[in-house]
Amino acid sequence: MLKGYLAFKLRQHWVTASLVTLGTIFFAAIMLLAYSEFDMAEMIQAAQGGQDILRVMAGVRGVLAWDIAAFLGMVWRHPLVLVLVIGYAISLGSDFAANEIGEKTADLVFARPITRPRLLYNHLLMSSSLLLAMIASFSLVVFLGATALGLEPPTLNRFAQAGGQYFVFVWTVLVLSYLVGSLTAHGKTVLAVLGGLFSAMYAVELVGGMWTALEPLTPFSLFTYLTPAGALLGDPAARGDMLTMLAVSAVALATTHFLMWRRDL
Repeated sequence: MLKGYLAFKLRQHWVTASLVTLGTIFFAAIMLLAYSEFDMAEMIQAAQGGQDILRVMAGVRGVLAWDIAAFLGMVWRHPLVLVLVIGYAISLGSDFAANEIGEKTADLVFARPITRPRLLYNHLLMSSSLLLAMIASFSLVVFLGATALGLEPPTLNRFAQAGGQYFVFVWTVLVLSYLVGSLTAHGKTVLAVLGGLFSAMYAVELVGGMWTALEPLTPFSLFTYLTPAGALLGDPAARGDMLTMLAVSAVALATTHFLMWRRDL
């Protein structure tokens, strides 16, 4: 472990991580206050045709049983929150591609010497720590806020399971950004490729949940396996969704390790 490198990277990124965390927490607080003030079940019933979109946004399969768990699932999967969290995870991966590979910082560190995979894992540890702290803070504040407002949220244990699934999703995004970064030396390329990829996957999951012609493509969207509402409700399928995302991240990380190792030769 490169302690000096980790400390430097944490100092470099903690402010941005804090701001993203505060942004998501503020959004969640406003949504919780709205839920406590309005009869959301009545509003959804009045919406009628909009239920399909809300069901997809909440990550709920089958009939939408509108309760606090489904509502919190929609808050966690809201496009604004996803843009913030996914964008930040991708930016961490693009930082590695741009600074460590593109600007040849890795080559300077080789004077010690050190391998690129080892440098990758140190950067991954730093990035994962920031993302874990961010999601844990968000999950805890949502739980405490819902409890303080008397909304009777699911148990803290189920919140931990939902937060764990959410972290695995974001961690998979991060690893995929490293994979794209291992194929290029430009951070902007990582942002463009991953931004386009996740935009397409979100569109497939959103439209595929309403249009049968596109439904066969939904298994190829990572968003299909992001089901925090299911985890909050104790649905066993949520564990399978998390394992699927872990499998994708494991393959991506193994491929990234191989590509970095090839660069050392």
